[in-house]
Formats: sequence, structure tokens, C-alpha cells
Amino acid sequence: MFVEACKNGDLEAVQELLSAVLPVKDIREGLRWACWYGYTEIVDFIVTTSLEKPSNLVDCLHRACINNHPETVVVLLPHFDQVPDICMSHVYQMGHKEVQKLLVLHNIKNDPKTMHHAHDIGNLT
Repeated sequence: MFVEACKNGDLEAVQELLSAVLPVKDIREGLRWACWYGYTEIVDFIVTTSLEKPSNLVDCLHRACINNHPETVVVLLPHFDQVPDICMSHVYQMGHKEVQKLLVLHNIKNDPKTMHHAHDIGNLT
């Protein structure tokens, strides 16, 4: 039921079901689907309130990136020092300009040595 609520974007059901004891695998799968569909409120709720912190945030960020969900990306980025290469390469290939800009700015903020990517920002407007 939890995974279906996440797939359907049903925040109320997610909130109610997450208050129960759920298997970690269900929480992770639900989070992945919420990222895939860009259900930002659900992603934020799961990440901030789940007692079982999911270890699959790379996959979640990747799903949000490739499906061009910048609001969801913003919720997930604080959990990363640097954006995983797989996310960077796929958004560049897919041409998701707004997400590209978010990823580049996040990397520069967290590691000034990546400032050489700043020229990418000019190409994203």
C-alpha cells in the first residue's frame, strides 16, 4: 500500500502509512517512485521523517534528474557533498538545463576546486 501511495502521489496516505512500522525495502521503493514521478512533497516527507534513512539516495537523485524534476532535486541535494557522476552525465545527455544548473552550482558551492565548471552555467541559460 505504501509503494502504491508513493506512485500515485498520495501524500496523506504516505504520511499515515509511514507512521506505521514498514519494511525498509518498502520505504526505499516508495521513495524511488516518488522521485521518478517528481512528487517533491512526498520525497521531502520520507527523507526528513523516516526513521530508517534510505541508503539509496543516489538512485533517487538519479531518477529525479533524468525525469527533469528540479524541485525534487533541490530536496535531495543537501544529502550529497558532490553530485554523483551518473547524475551529471545523464542530465547533460538529456539536456535538462535547469537540473544541470542546480547540479553544477551545488558542486561549486561544496567544492570551490570545481569552479572550472562555472563556464557550464553560462551555457545553461
